[in-house]
Amino acid sequence: MHDVIVTDEEYRNSAVSIVRTANAIDTMISRYLNIMNEAKNAGAVSGEIANALSSYIEYASCLRNGASQIASYYGQVSRRFLTSIDSADEYLY
Repeated sequence: MHDVIVTDEEYRNSAVSIVRTANAIDTMISRYLNIMNEAKNAGAVSGEIANALSSYIEYASCLRNGASQIASYYGQVSRRFLTSIDSADEYLY
């Protein structure tokens, strides 16, 4: 039987990296939504284009903080995984 070696630090580092990336994605999405709102307010204040743009912005707003939520979930799963591994190996490693 082969040993599986899990390095706790690798999981912690990947979680930190994923959170950092998720925050950057959420920041970009917020900037994008701000730009879209500015474009709608400055150029297309009424009519079909304004309505379509408003609908698009509303749907795109659902993406706000989505990456951070996914990263948070990944962090929880990683911590549970590491806890399970520590329990299973009885601290042999």
